[in-house]
Order: sequence, then C-alpha cells, then structure tokens
Amino acid sequence: MKRTCLILVASIWTGCAVQSHAQSFIIERQFGQATVETCQSYVLALALAFKQDPEFAMKNWSDLRDFETQVRTEIKKNMGTRPSANGDDSRKAIETVTKGRYTLDLKDNAIDPVAFHKKIVEVTGVSNRSSFDNIPSFLAGVIVKDIIISSALKIEGKPYGEGHQFAILGVSSPDPNSNVEYLVLNSGARRKTPTEKQIDVCEVGVPDDKSPYFASLGWSKNINFNAPAGKMRAWRLVKK
Repeated sequence: MKRTCLILVASIWTGCAVQSHAQSFIIERQFGQATVETCQSYVLALALAFKQDPEFAMKNWSDLRDFETQVRTEIKKNMGTRPSANGDDSRKAIETVTKGRYTLDLKDNAIDPVAFHKKIVEVTGVSNRSSFDNIPSFLAGVIVKDIIISSALKIEGKPYGEGHQFAILGVSSPDPNSNVEYLVLNSGARRKTPTEKQIDVCEVGVPDDKSPYFASLGWSKNINFNAPAGKMRAWRLVKK
C-alpha cells in the first residue's frame, strides 16, 4: 500500500510538472527584455506563453525572445514616424503575429484599486502570498493561470521615464487594502554592470544575445502606476 501511494504521488507531481511546462521556465528563472524599447513586446510574448497554445509554443527564454522580436517588429511598423508606441500599436502587433488568434483587451485602461485587485484575482488565480510562496517553484506555473499587463512610472524606486510595461501574476491578500502587494515580473529591473555575470549564450534555452537587462520576480507594493491619479491599467491578452 505504501509503495502504491508513493507511485501515485510521483504521478501527480509529474503530471503537474508537464502541465506547468509552458510557464515553469518563466517562474524558475527570469531573463530581461532585449532592449530599452521592448518592454511592450516582451510582456506580450510573456502573456502569449501563458496561453500554452501549441501553435505559439514557448519552451524556454530563447523561444520567448523570438516572439518578443517578432512583436517588436510589428509594433514599429504600426508606430510609423511616432516616437513611442501606444496600446493600439501593441494590439495590432499581437494580432498580426498570432494570425488573428489573439488580441489585446485594452478596456481596463484606468480602473480603481478595488476593481484592479478583483481583476488580478480573477485572471491570475493568485489571491494570497502563501499560495505562491509555499510550493515548489515548478508547481508555481500551475498556480498562476494568466497574467495582467500593467504600466508604471516607477517600481521599487527605479524610474522609467514616460512609462514601462510589466506583468502582474497575483496579489498577496484576498482583500484590497493599502498593504496589498503585487506579484510583479519586471523585465527591466536593473541594468547589468561590468562586474555582473554575462549570459552564457551556450546555455540551452537562454536567449542568444547580450541583453543589458535582468528581470525580477517578486512581491511589491512600491509602484507608481502610469495612469490617472488613483487608477491602474489592467490589460489582458485574450483569444478572439
């Protein structure tokens, strides 16, 4: 009986690992955006990875970098001569790259904190910190169902000029309050310095480039959102 139980537990964990494969590389180790201009395309590629769509499968960070590059190319086409991209540029880009299968839902562009909190819980499935922190990292891909795309002028004291798009993967409490933290994956967390380890381009699944950025995944409430005062942006990639 004991042996049967052990086999059953092993089978369940193996099954979870397979189900979470599309997100596990994102949860366990993070790589930053390719350039200073690619936060929009990075977060869109990230959102697409969470869809676990076989037609747009991303098994590692190198695959995600390829999609990031494709999306950025389309965003630049949509921008034309304008110096910066807007939400509609991103929407058209992801529709092109996914052959019309997915679009960017832009309607929640400036919502209040309570609606923002509700949206994150609904989309990500993470409504308390312990549900994410107290499990093995490879199972976190099962816990986080999807991501919210938001924008900030500053995260943890780091300024981002006119704005920076990033991903939210959950909230720390089921109740919206002033102490709530957001589970943030920030693709432009900090720039590398000469003393920091460079990416080993020979490592399997690592982007074959020398991105100047690290990404970070952690809980934060120190966010200056890029929206009207007291409001937040909560975009989402959806199937058409």
